[in-house]
Amino acid sequence: MSKAYLATTAIEDFWDDRLPILFLGEWCLLHRRRRVWNGLRHRMLPPRWPDREETDRARAYLAALYEEVLVRLGATLDGIHGGSRSPRYWRILLGFWLHNYIRVLHERYGSLRRAFDAEPELTTIGLDSACFVTPKESNDFTMWIQEDAYNLQIYTRLWQAMGMSFPVKALAEDRRPISSPVSRSSGGVLEMLLRLIRGGPGKIILCGSYFPRRFQVRLAIRSAGGIISVQQGPHALSAGHLNQTARRGLASALPINNSFEKVLAVMLTDDIPRCFVEDFAAVGETASRHYPRSPKAILSAAWNPHEPFKRWAAEAQEHGTLLLCSQHGGGYGMVSNFAFEDHDMAIADRFYSWGWVSGKSPERIVPMPGGRLMGRNQLGADRHKQGILLVTTMSSRYPWSQFEHPFSEYLKWQARFLAAFPHALRDELRLRPHREDGGWDIVQRLRDQGFSVQIEDWGRLFYQSLNECRLYVSDHLSTTFIESLSADKPTVLFWSPQAELLRSEAIPYCEELKSAGILFDTPEEAAAAVGPIYEDVESWWRNPRRQEIRKKFCSEFGSTSAEAESAWEKELSSILEGRKV
Repeated sequence: MSKAYLATTAIEDFWDDRLPILFLGEWCLLHRRRRVWNGLRHRMLPPRWPDREETDRARAYLAALYEEVLVRLGATLDGIHGGSRSPRYWRILLGFWLHNYIRVLHERYGSLRRAFDAEPELTTIGLDSACFVTPKESNDFTMWIQEDAYNLQIYTRLWQAMGMSFPVKALAEDRRPISSPVSRSSGGVLEMLLRLIRGGPGKIILCGSYFPRRFQVRLAIRSAGGIISVQQGPHALSAGHLNQTARRGLASALPINNSFEKVLAVMLTDDIPRCFVEDFAAVGETASRHYPRSPKAILSAAWNPHEPFKRWAAEAQEHGTLLLCSQHGGGYGMVSNFAFEDHDMAIADRFYSWGWVSGKSPERIVPMPGGRLMGRNQLGADRHKQGILLVTTMSSRYPWSQFEHPFSEYLKWQARFLAAFPHALRDELRLRPHREDGGWDIVQRLRDQGFSVQIEDWGRLFYQSLNECRLYVSDHLSTTFIESLSADKPTVLFWSPQAELLRSEAIPYCEELKSAGILFDTPEEAAAAVGPIYEDVESWWRNPRRQEIRKKFCSEFGSTSAEAESAWEKELSSILEGRKV
């Protein structure tokens, strides 16, 4: 190929099929459109997987860059909005967005550099600037970066910032990104009553705690309103003009030590969400109207999506409020370089794990029964129940960082499991895909490969489905398998060690799951084990050694007990009464 066209996304209107096409990545090739791209002269930019040493250096560089940008950005925003806020304030407010933004931009920049370094004669078509959008809030970025249109904007702005010039054109109106829906309070009589007693100083406020609703009511009553719940409040953000003067000031404050940092400074100027610049005052007003002023403590398991909540928490901690972060799902304490855990630990005064104590700040970790695991019945093994429930997952087509294992490899493992699955049990199997497909066409892919399997939708609650099946199978490390093990449900697990990089503290527990025949190294081994297990599930699952290993694993990563409510009430009461700081 002496000259080729670079396709950066799956938007076919921006492909030039008169030339051989170089696809930047697998995200360009939608399964449902394979008849189109299979008929083109095309090839894929070869993926590049750095070795462990190079990966560690890149991670360290991005972590240090994030810390420097966070401090500089916070100081500059202080100058724009007035006041002097702590670095922790800005970490709570924009830290998770900034962390993701830097990783995403670094990956997109690296992909473009590899393509143009390999083939300097490449040409492409970008997005007209009239179609560019700026996120209103962090959640817009989270949604948009998984879609084609916004990534086309990112790639266009990147090669422009890198000093390259190519033709541009407009995007069809129906392909443009749509902002997140306005969040609304759930309302209801109970919410009104709780809001009446929400108080302020001296209270512990629960917001997104994942505790069962009845337990939240019990806490409010038994503490005489000292421990109460509030819902995340409704909010709407404007769509007015950007404050270009303020935004240019942000760019001038950022570090520029290399070509990537130069591009980052240019890009961030327009990409930082409006809630941190133009709508900063509006978000603050919403927060002050909805939430109590400076309570004693705030407990939540959901610190990232909701701007007024983050603003309230950031303001409150400046006046001495304790921030109590509770683990919200699986992966914590197990997965290496887990962004949610790193962020939660960085902003928390106290972090409540589901049993483990490890990581960067073990002194702040308090093992407690999992909030979302409370009140669950122990299901046990029951040969009279029917069905094998296979729960799968999803990942964005567009990578969140250069360190991700390709999701297409996960899909191959999924297909390998189904290919090796016992024919005699085909009718017993039902597959529960993730609520979101991400453009992978996962179910259709399986059908096109000849797999005929019952598909379960999310109209049925997961725990109900778990209760009704005889055997649960998971092909990834997630929350659901911890829910299954903690509920004492017969469980078979398998996942790729390349996709699920475990921290050293978690490896011995997973090795014991392997020794117990619960966790398998390959999909074929897991599929072969299903038949004998299904036929005699009670004897297999009730084996004393297997149960001992299950309980040991759950005590570390999925702690729950019949006394969970009492344990939490005691913990929160001690903070409320000042016995624990």
